[in-house]
Amino acid sequence: MPSPHTDVHDRTIDVIQEQVDLRKEEVVTGKVTVHKEVHETEVPIQGTLWSNTVEVTRVPIDQYVDTAPTTRQEGDITIIPVMKEVMVKRYLLVEEVHIKRQKTSTHYADTTTVRREEVVVRREDYTDGAAASAGPLTSEE
Repeated sequence: MPSPHTDVHDRTIDVIQEQVDLRKEEVVTGKVTVHKEVHETEVPIQGTLWSNTVEVTRVPIDQYVDTAPTTRQEGDITIIPVMKEVMVKRYLLVEEVHIKRQKTSTHYADTTTVRREEVVVRREDYTDGAAASAGPLTSEE
C-alpha cells in the first residue's frame, strides 16, 4: 500500500546525459600542381646612336711671339698653342694643334628577346578514391 505522503502519480524517470566528443580529421580531397612557364618573344628595337669623332690637325707656325698665347676656341675648333723657349728671351710659336669635334648619328634597328612568365595551376579533385582533373587554372602577371 502506498505511503500516505506518496502521490499515486509520482514516478521515477531516469535522466540521460549526452556528451559531445569533437575531433578533427584531415581528409585529402585533391592536389594542386603549380609550375611556371617562361615565354620568349623577339621584339624590334630602334633608336639613334650618337658618336663623336675628333680630328686633330697640326698647323706649323714658326713665328716668334712676345707673350705665350693661351688655348682658345674658334667656332667648333679648340686651338692649343705649342711653344718652345729659345736662347733669346722670346717665344717661338712652333705650331698650333687644331682639334675639331664632329657629332654624327646613325639610325639603329635590331631585335631583342623579351621574356614573359606565366604561372599554371592544375587542381585534381579526388572523387571516390579516383583522381578527376578539374582542368588548369592560369594566372598571368
